[in-house]
Amino acid sequence: MIDPITSPSNPRIKQLRSLLANRKERRRERLFVIEGVRLVEEALETGATLSLLLYDPDQLQTTERGSQLLERIHERRGAFVATP
Repeated sequence: MIDPITSPSNPRIKQLRSLLANRKERRRERLFVIEGVRLVEEALETGATLSLLLYDPDQLQTTERGSQLLERIHERRGAFVATP
């Protein structure tokens, strides 16, 4: 497993923050941000391409749905463990 992302200066975190803060950036990059177990489940079920998936396994394991989602994303390409 790759080391968790812990630094706010990580390029992936910087990109995520930029997308969250700037509508023009989202349009230019043709990307958007989704959060939460339900929305990620729905994205996976519809076959959406997830270019980056950050998750906290400890948090996901606190619910049954979260645990099931963790099994689906654990080895997925572009998925990275991140600290809160």
